[in-house]
Amino acid sequence: MVDTSVLVELENGSTALLPDGELIVSVLSVMELQMGIEGAVGRRRARRQAYLDHVLETYTVISADLSTSIAAGRLFQHLEQRGQRIGYSDTWIAASALVRGEPVVTCNVKHFARVPLLTVIAFTNE
Repeated sequence: MVDTSVLVELENGSTALLPDGELIVSVLSVMELQMGIEGAVGRRRARRQAYLDHVLETYTVISADLSTSIAAGRLFQHLEQRGQRIGYSDTWIAASALVRGEPVVTCNVKHFARVPLLTVIAFTNE
């Protein structure tokens, strides 16, 4: 599962390669990209919209479902009780990956490394 941080890096011109396999994103990443569109104007807004359109054509978007909702709630409380919150969106993305047995590819390894049993793949330009 590709985290929003990676999508933003790719949108900004990163030439790093994603691991082989199906390109999967969470519906929460789509929301975060849409939030970026809503905050932009002019050419920047059009460019961001074109990029989101590309993501929607290229990636499989994982929608909200009951098992992910339950897993995300449990994970949020698990991290909260340990003082290791990673935010709602990252919690949802992590839970989506865990439920599906997928790794998370991210630029934010520090956040996702807090999630038990989650395989985290660092996305870097190196």
